[in-house]
Amino acid sequence: MDRKSMRRKVCILTSAYYVFDGKIFHRHARSLVKAGYDVILIAQHDRDEIIDGVRIVALPKHKNRFQRITSTTLRSLLVAMRQKADVYHLHNPELLPVGVLLKLFTRGRIISDIHEDYPRHIMLKDWIPSHLRRISSLLLERLEMVTAKYFDAVTTPTDPLTDRFRCAKRKVTLYNFPLLGLFKSPGERIAGPNLEFDIIHIGSISQPRLSFMFDVGLELKRGGYDFKWCLLGTPPEIIRWSGSILDRYGLKDNFVLLGQVPHTEVVGYLNRSKVGINHHPPQQRFLVAIPIKLFEYMACSLPVVSSDLPLVRRFVKDQDCAILVRPDDVGEFAAAIGFLLDNPEKARSMGSRGRYLVENVYNWACEERKLLGLYSSVINR
Repeated sequence: MDRKSMRRKVCILTSAYYVFDGKIFHRHARSLVKAGYDVILIAQHDRDEIIDGVRIVALPKHKNRFQRITSTTLRSLLVAMRQKADVYHLHNPELLPVGVLLKLFTRGRIISDIHEDYPRHIMLKDWIPSHLRRISSLLLERLEMVTAKYFDAVTTPTDPLTDRFRCAKRKVTLYNFPLLGLFKSPGERIAGPNLEFDIIHIGSISQPRLSFMFDVGLELKRGGYDFKWCLLGTPPEIIRWSGSILDRYGLKDNFVLLGQVPHTEVVGYLNRSKVGINHHPPQQRFLVAIPIKLFEYMACSLPVVSSDLPLVRRFVKDQDCAILVRPDDVGEFAAAIGFLLDNPEKARSMGSRGRYLVENVYNWACEERKLLGLYSSVINR
């Protein structure tokens, strides 16, 4: 990168995601710093600071959704305008109007990062009155399309999502593949009797999906399995809700529900586990999604039991690293988990195959080149 481009300033905005989010901070922001950009990350945090070369400008933590959508979004705009950045990279749908104003009143380029199929996601939001969900979904989809034409680029994590934005000036699929540097090599994994969890699920989870996992756990227990199942990244309200359910099922000693931990600490939990779980029902938003947890399990040499969904199948079918089962079949999930617990050699073989695929194909290195290429084309257009 020449001296002029090294002075380019990038401002990344998120009004909702964790400041040290694996994608936003560890992959995007740190990759841009490494490439010589001056990177500012505007996100909810308790203080301004510089971490790994990323200058974090802290937003106050919101107390509820309304505050996030209103005052936090407004503050994001005001802070972003003061940065006078060359590129503004937006990571939440409520920031789309912010992007329009930044485009109007600054000379910055705007990149919209679409993390998932938000219009379909809205249809499942319990906090939105049912009679308002459809109109909210339609309005958001319209806003996404209008801003895609106006902004300088759109990025998404899957090809089906990217295909929605044919109207965009530039569009790039950046797969959420893991950073190999965050994951230990197979020889460094904690093994044998030191393993703390038989089963692990990482990432946020809803009540219906957690209920499904409790049903799978109950099926395992009926089958004679004495297991420990870790759910890492569970929202606080879901943890509170789960207590009485676990008591009723007699599973309190089998499930460990933990909240969010820094991305760099997730690997420690994976390395103390035997089987990684990816469960998503066959809803539209999941049919166009590729869960990062799938590749993070593989990076830690864990065999995977996953819902058999189109994009998941594309990456792991016939690769002998995962068992794909019908998304809503409790018995199939339990049987697949039981098989791996009963056959540790097969589980290790599948885990090694998954690690090989991440080392050689499914890692962030190729996606990083695409990210930097996008920035170069946006800045130099």
